[in-house]
Amino acid sequence: MHVSKGLDDLVRAMATLPPATLDGVRVVVAGAVRRRHGPFRLFEARDHLHEAKVRRLARRHGVLDRLTFTGYVPDGEIAAWFGAAEAVVLPYRDAEQSGVANLARAFGVPVIATTVGGLGELFEGSRWAVPPGAPGRLAAAIADLLATGAGEGPRDSGAAHAPDTDLNAVALRTIAVYEAARDRGPRVPGKPS
Repeated sequence: MHVSKGLDDLVRAMATLPPATLDGVRVVVAGAVRRRHGPFRLFEARDHLHEAKVRRLARRHGVLDRLTFTGYVPDGEIAAWFGAAEAVVLPYRDAEQSGVANLARAFGVPVIATTVGGLGELFEGSRWAVPPGAPGRLAAAIADLLATGAGEGPRDSGAAHAPDTDLNAVALRTIAVYEAARDRGPRVPGKPS
């Protein structure tokens, strides 16, 4: 849960869609506000305020009942969530990369993503790539995915599609790489790691 992830843009996009378009649609917000320490607690407070703003916005637009906030998702449950997903929406406003995008690709789940940072390169050519901060374009991509069927997008749109493989194993290896990098800590130039 972070300001840069554009969840408020997703709420605004959902609010512009005709209610019938969203029949049976549930948006799962996986993750929580990251705990911070020391002076960085200000960023944690900002993210808590953002979460409250998103919930108020969703309530005001009548889509709060379509949102499910899961909180932190343990590693052992990630595969099940991707297995249940019809699509992944990444309405980021600012990002260099996204582990979620790579996991979604590994699981073969269609992705609606903004073209910010590395996401633009990752989903170049996808009919579901939209500019950041554009809820109207995001709504159009959501409507298109819902109308055409989630299973048709990645192959039809030119977006990368994961090969047939043990997707759970790929996801677990990806998580292990991220955890190893996190545990290693920041690299200092000129010092051996």
